Amino acid sequence: MSNEAAANGSSSEGELDDLDCLNFPGDVDWSSTLVLRCDPKGAPYNMSDVVNALFHVVRRNEVFNLGPTFLNHAYTLSFKTTFAMENFVKFTRNPRFKGIKVKGQTCSLVRVPSKCVTVKVRNIPLEVDSVHIVSILKQYGTVVKTELIKSNFRGWFHVYTNERKFDLFLKSNVQVSDLPYGIEVKGLYGGVSVEERNPKCLECFYSGHKGDVCEYPGCILYKSK
Repeated sequence: MSNEAAANGSSSEGELDDLDCLNFPGDVDWSSTLVLRCDPKGAPYNMSDVVNALFHVVRRNEVFNLGPTFLNHAYTLSFKTTFAMENFVKFTRNPRFKGIKVKGQTCSLVRVPSKCVTVKVRNIPLEVDSVHIVSILKQYGTVVKTELIKSNFRGWFHVYTNERKFDLFLKSNVQVSDLPYGIEVKGLYGGVSVEERNPKCLECFYSGHKGDVCEYPGCILYKSK
């Protein structure tokens, strides 16, 4: 836990510190899970201590799971949706929130760090099921989570685009550089971008940009402007 989080007594996210030994597997979706880290000085803790501390803090109808880990001072708090978890995190950051205390000791909330890379696949219409894309990505690792991307244009926020996001846990012998820049799905060609590397234009094949912003004179798209 960061010194700042320990000092201000809030339930802000901190670093895992001694929770690293929990060794959360990377091929599991932890995006809706937080770790409630109690102060080891107050140990031993039991479920009734934690339940009482959270009773008036969290919306219980949004909680999917609450339980202990093998560390007596660490409990997993899982929500039914990532949206619910993010709202709870936002609530705990409110300056008026006085923090979570278990047995009189201040606790912190910690995210389970993701061990995945974020892969975005574009240009494949949603009529094509994501299972076909997952089957291609499986050769590089385990797809932990799939998400359809909505439009960011005003008045169109409810509309999905032809872009999808995949959380991919890479195999031990696979690097980000091994991932393709494009894949073929049922005869359709889709572009692939990864947050940890520069994009590549599939028209001029130069890296650093995508086709929709390509200004390379030799690019087919640029010549048609």
